[in-house]
Amino acid sequence: MIRQKFFERKDLTPEQGAFLETVKVLMIMLGNAAGAFEQNQPSAALQVARHSDVIAETAAEELNHFFPHDTNQVRRMFAVVSLGQRVSDALYRMCAAGAAPLEGLDDSRGFLASLCRGMADQLDWSAKRRLLGAQRNGSTEDDVELSLSELPSSLAGEQKQERIQALLDFRDALLAAKDLFGLLDELESMSEELFPVMDEKYWKN
Repeated sequence: MIRQKFFERKDLTPEQGAFLETVKVLMIMLGNAAGAFEQNQPSAALQVARHSDVIAETAAEELNHFFPHDTNQVRRMFAVVSLGQRVSDALYRMCAAGAAPLEGLDDSRGFLASLCRGMADQLDWSAKRRLLGAQRNGSTEDDVELSLSELPSSLAGEQKQERIQALLDFRDALLAAKDLFGLLDELESMSEELFPVMDEKYWKN
């Protein structure tokens, strides 16, 4: 887990800076998506989808002044950029599908909002979060898996075309959310590589 004060350091390498900026932008976008879904505003969710590429652009901008010292630094930098692109894509897919009519699925956007809150909590590496635990009461990847497992039976018993389409759109949003949770795990692993625990530069008090 990285520390909040890492975001304020002045001696970051380009890949560390790109990584932290990616995390910051993703946190903002997840908050925007959660708000859009909570307020049942599909147009706002679609706006988040349309701006999701900002995450990828944020990481890629660091390439403009990237002068690597070795091949490991190149590998780490392009890993950050690649992860930013995949996060952008997954967030786009979740918000675009969540902006569909979803007719008859009254609680679906509320659930998507809860998932966004859960993702934001997973990204929260603050001391408060580590001491007190989850602060956002969001849903988890297990909740996504449970919902996905229930969808086939719902689809099989449905005859109205509008309802079938709503279920398919909701499934697409859940699949994208599942991808996002997996990418959050990659972000955490990357943080451990970029800010190694054994390096006193980052971890000494």
